[in-house]
Amino acid sequence: MIEDVENSGIDRYAWENLINRWIFDELDRKILKRKILDNVSLERIAEEIGVSVTTVKRRHSKAFKKLVKKL
Repeated sequence: MIEDVENSGIDRYAWENLINRWIFDELDRKILKRKILDNVSLERIAEEIGVSVTTVKRRHSKAFKKLVKKL
């Protein structure tokens, strides 16, 4: 499984297209885009969207695993 997005060999444009195509929940898309495309910490994302860090970590993990399966 890809754990290091920066060294995955996949460019920003491709990640964005994958997220838009395969992640249907708006909040999950926002979390993935902020983390993968903007390199924002999960703690900061939680602050921005007003949910707990635990919620962001759980949603990020689930959505990212779904995304990686599509590679």
